[in-house]
Amino acid sequence: MNQATRVYSIEKGYFSEILEATDLKSQAHARKLAPFVDENRDLLYWVGWGAQKKNGKPRVAHFRHYPRKSQTIKKIVSDEVKLRKIRSGESKKHYSAKISVLELLKDLLSQKKHLPWAFNDPEISEFSMSGDFLAGAISIEKEYEISTPLGTDYRLDIAILGKTIMKKPILLAGIEIEFTHKFGFTKSLICKSLGFPLISIDITDVDLKDINIEWAKKMLMETKRNSSDGFRRNYIYIHRMLATIYLDIPRKLKPESKHQYIIFTKDQDKFLKLIRVLKDSLKLSDKQIIISPVTDKNKQLHVQVTNAGNLSGENWRDHNPKSFIQLTTEKPCTKAGDLYYFHLILAFLCNSHFDCLVGYKYELGKKHNEGDPLYWKMGRKVDGNHTFFQVAPKRLSEPVHKILEHVNKINS
Repeated sequence: MNQATRVYSIEKGYFSEILEATDLKSQAHARKLAPFVDENRDLLYWVGWGAQKKNGKPRVAHFRHYPRKSQTIKKIVSDEVKLRKIRSGESKKHYSAKISVLELLKDLLSQKKHLPWAFNDPEISEFSMSGDFLAGAISIEKEYEISTPLGTDYRLDIAILGKTIMKKPILLAGIEIEFTHKFGFTKSLICKSLGFPLISIDITDVDLKDINIEWAKKMLMETKRNSSDGFRRNYIYIHRMLATIYLDIPRKLKPESKHQYIIFTKDQDKFLKLIRVLKDSLKLSDKQIIISPVTDKNKQLHVQVTNAGNLSGENWRDHNPKSFIQLTTEKPCTKAGDLYYFHLILAFLCNSHFDCLVGYKYELGKKHNEGDPLYWKMGRKVDGNHTFFQVAPKRLSEPVHKILEHVNKINS
């Protein structure tokens, strides 16, 4: 099939955006946009370009149906997790790569060294993102289980863990050893529910004999610029909500250190209680974190709630038609420490634990009206001409609980 419909689009809502298979750039790109359905709302997956077929013509990108026996979410997830376990367990190359990366990270940690990263995502901002995978790291674990909104646990190849917060170590980053980044439906939804950076390392074209600690270091730090052939064998997944932490907006363009999240959820009381406990656990001040529930009680507040909903996303009333949380925080400019941990856990709560819709203001006082562009833009002069450039997204959510709810309905 040449076309598919996205189950959810941040810009257009549910079942409203049609894509051409040839518009997708890679498995990683497809994973960001999935899940997909056909005109009858049967689930599809994307198949990328491939080697020449027997007739000498190259395989063109297209969409394909899941096997009929695998159409339920539970069955798809079960089959993919089982297949991944079998393939990784049978592969000496996968095991060797995992151990090499593990040894490298433990060695860097023991020497108190850093592992910086940086990259650009033009779909998010014209500014780059950067961070340090080992900032605040205390231990490195392999085969680390994480809970997911899919009704099953998922085992990361490698996890970088920080200090214990609210009885659990904070997950700072995850690393997956992959064959051509072939995440399936399961990982597509996991990527939408992340509260940490996820690094995928492609080992498809690597010889077993070449895998060692030096190879691991090269793979973790490879970019298009320093790669020998202009291609990178790693891919860093940064959820849109996490991008707000890592964006490097020059201070001269944004002198204020605060930014703001607009959060809609039906479980508002429970959510408020949890983030207040989190704030207290991290010993953050009222100046650093300002938690302000806003409820539609009069005409003025009704307008405020409506404007906040239009900022946060389509179908916002499905999440909470009467109230939202305005969360104003200091931005963790050092990308480390307790304020940074607060943002990581906040992203996990919004993306995985609660059914949320989240809007964003990179600068306080910014106004959004219905029909406005869905990215914050900033004006500047270039060669004497005034121009605008993209700073940050206004909508951060990919509401995985609602997406699963829609997919379960169409496949029940």
